[in-house]
Amino acid sequence: MKQIILVLACLVSCAARALPPLDYLTEDAYPYNYPQANGEPGGLAVSLLHLTWQALGQRPTPIRLVPWPRGYYLLTQKPDVVLFSTTRTPNREPLFQWVCPIATLRVVLVGRREDGGRLASLDEARTARIGAQRSDVGEQMLLNHSFDDRLLMPANSYQQLARQLQSGRVRYIAGTDTILAKAFADLGAEPGAFVIKWVIDELPLCYAFNANQDPAVVAEFARGFAQVLASPAYDQLRRTFEADQLRYPALLFP
Repeated sequence: MKQIILVLACLVSCAARALPPLDYLTEDAYPYNYPQANGEPGGLAVSLLHLTWQALGQRPTPIRLVPWPRGYYLLTQKPDVVLFSTTRTPNREPLFQWVCPIATLRVVLVGRREDGGRLASLDEARTARIGAQRSDVGEQMLLNHSFDDRLLMPANSYQQLARQLQSGRVRYIAGTDTILAKAFADLGAEPGAFVIKWVIDELPLCYAFNANQDPAVVAEFARGFAQVLASPAYDQLRRTFEADQLRYPALLFP
């Protein structure tokens, strides 16, 4: 009888940990998520996801690398989509369900050092031509601040943004500081040639679930994620992540 009770208890707990099939989408955004040499996704957010699956007793699920605009669109349309890493902004808050934080990031305007120092205010950039990735947090936050969309130059990737600024097509580019800096490093830019002109905001980076997903599923995922954040494995992962950032001198914007 005791064995039967133990088996039943195990079945109940296992059922509580089980997640339904979910479509995990991510993009190329170093150092949080990016394709490794073997083509498989890697990065801080991917490692945290694998640890969360382990905490929940969940088998690994395929992760799809897609362009950010495509992933963001699918997140708004498909109940089973989880998109990461997604910046949690006030305007996005009611659109999705959130599990945070993967990290805290800065959304910035970057310009050329030769064009002068930091801006005195964000308003100083209102009449300038600014590059921004489609549907990215940089573009959305400028629009949220009532910037003229006709002055925003769309890009499909952070690498394209870096080329826009390097070639002088735009005065500034908007986006996440670490991802922009890696894009400049990939282009072989001299460290310090491009600088942060203004920090628009500092925000949490999260796993975003479709608004129609069962809240119990999101809560279960959040339970496993909280276990990971409280574990020694997370401390080690965070230290490795911070050390990895220093591989690229251009990441250290003055």
